[in-house]
Amino acid sequence: MAVSRREFEEKRKERLRIQREQREKARKMRNIFLILFGILIILIIVVCATKCKRTTGHTSTPAITVASEAPTNVPIEAVTNAPIETSAGSIPAPEKGDNDLLTVIKNSGQTQHVYLTFDDGPDPNVTPKLLDAMRRYNVKGTFFVTGKNIENYPYLCVRMIEEWHLVLPLSYSGNPDSLYADRSSFMEEIDKTYELICKNMPSDTKPFKVYRFIGTSNESTAYGASKASYKDELARNGYYYCDWNADIGDNDTTRSSDALIKYFSDYRPKLNNLIIRVNNTSKNEASASALESIIKTLLNENYTFSRLDEIEISETARTASTPEPSTTINGSSESSTQSPSSAKATTAPTAAASSSSTSGNSSASSSSSSSSNKSTSNSSSTSSGSSSSSNKSTSGSSSTSSGSSSSSNKSTSGSSSTSSGSSSSSTNKSTSGSSSASSGSSNGDLVAE
Repeated sequence: MAVSRREFEEKRKERLRIQREQREKARKMRNIFLILFGILIILIIVVCATKCKRTTGHTSTPAITVASEAPTNVPIEAVTNAPIETSAGSIPAPEKGDNDLLTVIKNSGQTQHVYLTFDDGPDPNVTPKLLDAMRRYNVKGTFFVTGKNIENYPYLCVRMIEEWHLVLPLSYSGNPDSLYADRSSFMEEIDKTYELICKNMPSDTKPFKVYRFIGTSNESTAYGASKASYKDELARNGYYYCDWNADIGDNDTTRSSDALIKYFSDYRPKLNNLIIRVNNTSKNEASASALESIIKTLLNENYTFSRLDEIEISETARTASTPEPSTTINGSSESSTQSPSSAKATTAPTAAASSSSTSGNSSASSSSSSSSNKSTSNSSSTSSGSSSSSNKSTSGSSSTSSGSSSSSNKSTSGSSSTSSGSSSSSTNKSTSGSSSASSGSSNGDLVAE
């Protein structure tokens, strides 16, 4: 059956329409596939970049433009990525009852030193701003951190160390109730945080052991009784503890940066060595803004910025803390002094002493002015001095004494006394069957009654 021309055209148009619809559908599907494929590629790149940053510890530091208002007398130097070796060789080891680092700094004899210290953190928003401010002026500080924050932001701990700052433990949990619960939990939190810090350092270095009590070590503050007993525990484990003598008033998180600068200026103590406390939490962005101005002020006053393991203890301070030598006399330790009455003597007693014994007891005494010995019923007393000595025994008992001026001995009931002096005279008296003798470097008198 022959198809008319009209029918042929209608079928052709229908076939073309169907082909157009198929091509349009294929184009849409292709575009959708390309969009989805592009999104997938972007996601893969983002995930890989994130993993790479985590594994490398985010060690790259963005370049920082130096502010135009920086003082011209302050050199801005590039910070190397080589971590400083934490050494505190000039600082004596902490001892029980003597591990307060604030006192060590106070008595060190050094002048114009400032120690920037930061509590809490690291925080991903505030800590980088604090580090940027210190890097801009090439100054060093000390960060007291919590262990959980190190676990959350290890790259910030790495950056602190690489930029020459000292990182020390504050706690692990950040919770005072947990920290001060008992002696065991206290040291466990500190040591755990210390080990986390060491894991982010080169294997051959470890930080100087210093701890900061949350809320100061003052025993009149919260948990004061616990803090008092934990101080000796810190010393036993090789830790100093360190408070501060200045802050910027940022416990009040509502203060602006200008208010913090004014607070520091108004309440800052006039001391040779400043230990400044700054909070390092997410609520302290104003502290990061104020820090730069405070650094500039102190640099213009010729302060040197140091870490807490950099304390220059002068020889005068070391000598003042060293006990004087002692000389043992008759089994006891005495101060060593020059005898005023004899040029040949090297040591001499410095105070008057008297001893008495009854029924077989013995005593020893020496003095620069006078000595008196009394014995009854078979007693003996012995004293050593700086010139000469003489011994004589009668009726089973003897008494010897020496002094730098004069000596007097009396014995009763069958006793004898012998005296030796080095400058003027000595007098001995004996009664009831006693004998007396005297020998001295100048003269001696004997009187018998």
